[in-house]
Amino acid sequence: MKNISRIIATFLIIVTIAGLGVGCSSSKEDEPSLSSRVADQVEYRIQFELKMQGAVGLPQVTTYVRETGNNTFIVTGKVTIRDQYGDTYTGNYDATAKYNPETGNISVDTDIGSLYKN
Repeated sequence: MKNISRIIATFLIIVTIAGLGVGCSSSKEDEPSLSSRVADQVEYRIQFELKMQGAVGLPQVTTYVRETGNNTFIVTGKVTIRDQYGDTYTGNYDATAKYNPETGNISVDTDIGSLYKN
């Protein structure tokens, strides 16, 4: 009976240690890709600009990111906003983004085109 208890105890210790190793390990899969980070920065910048212009609620932004090389990205997409009267407007935007690998910063330059009432 003592041997079975020792085997079970040893098995539980191994399972616990293995579980801690798996739970505490970091994975590159958890980090967002650079393109995803660029898309997030562009969306944030456009949402901020439109909120400053009087958009009600959070503007909806879609992004399409294309890397052009040398840590430079071209981003295009569509934006939809609602004004204080409940009217909805939609338009396209263009943006360029540059990633600085030394600082980890992403600089964004946006150009929001005309918005058209739906």
